[in-house]
Amino acid sequence: MAKKEEIADVIKALGIKKDTVYNTALTPLMNAAYNGQKEVVELLIANGADVNAKSVGGNNEGSTALMFAAQAGQKEVVELLIAKGADVNARSTDGETPLMYAVQCAGVFHPDVFGVRSYAKNLAIQKATMKVLIANGADVNARDNKGKTAADWAPGADIKEMLRNPKVPAHKKPMKLR
Repeated sequence: MAKKEEIADVIKALGIKKDTVYNTALTPLMNAAYNGQKEVVELLIANGADVNAKSVGGNNEGSTALMFAAQAGQKEVVELLIAKGADVNARSTDGETPLMYAVQCAGVFHPDVFGVRSYAKNLAIQKATMKVLIANGADVNARDNKGKTAADWAPGADIKEMLRNPKVPAHKKPMKLR
């Protein structure tokens, strides 16, 4: 793994600006979060990147770095972003939340550094990510612009049950689904 100083030198040499939205519609922080590049995420935040900046255009318009990390099942990055002030109930342009992003990707094959994750491995990774979001106050009852909750996106009964009966600390407990 590269040292933080090396990463900083590369970012500086490339002229990457911390909150610039590039032709992918994403900031460097969003890209690093999606790809699980925790050291890069730490470096960008330490240099002032906005953890709640929203993407512009594309299929995920209005999405945050936390949404991209949740979508990709990057649990450690999700924890870091939350610790640095990312809004666990932020809304995309479609009204979707980080929890919805995590749930939507629980039932799919997902690329990772070593190729394609199996369905079972991806499901376990996404469940762990969902638990982090819920434990940090994600609203399981939030509805997107089409009226769907995270449970409506759930690929199976086990995830729906987890969303209906979240086990979180009392001080951060979301309301149960109706």
